Amino acid sequence: MAGLVISYQPASNNLGPVPGEDGGPIRIRPMTEQDSENVANLQIEAFREKFEWAVGKSNLPEPNFDTNGLGCKILCGMACMEMALGEKPSDPSKGYVEAICVESKFRGKGIGKVLLDRAEYEAKAMGCRSIYLKVKRTNRAKNLYERQGYRVTKDHDGCCCTYCAVGVRHFYEMEKQLI
Repeated sequence: MAGLVISYQPASNNLGPVPGEDGGPIRIRPMTEQDSENVANLQIEAFREKFEWAVGKSNLPEPNFDTNGLGCKILCGMACMEMALGEKPSDPSKGYVEAICVESKFRGKGIGKVLLDRAEYEAKAMGCRSIYLKVKRTNRAKNLYERQGYRVTKDHDGCCCTYCAVGVRHFYEMEKQLI
């Protein structure tokens, strides 16, 4: 599974072809309940470093894990990670990309670009004037975001907040104007 996006389809399409539904080689469809295990495994793979920091390497769930067996320490670590990284957008004119995950064996094949195109399409359909995301300074995906027209708007020093939660102290906020 390369990537999934939950789709919102506007009543009228004045925005051109829908990325991932335009007949190209990459298809995007709404996530279903049957996808949840694969999505969880994909997120652990894509964000392994953050999960390991939050819950401890020896406590990291293995692929196909059952959340019922997770202990309090692990669940608290994951909750702290969400509190530190969770974004609560307050400006309705800005869309926020919370996460883009592409399975490692499919990286470098244009899937991330199509996922970003789709996120931008959805943001435009909801009336957003811009879209933004946050990325670790050393994440190679920053290059993709720049090629897609995103520009660094803030250079964050997460100090103890994000460092304690996920081991990431320095990260960028990047934004792209949509209209």
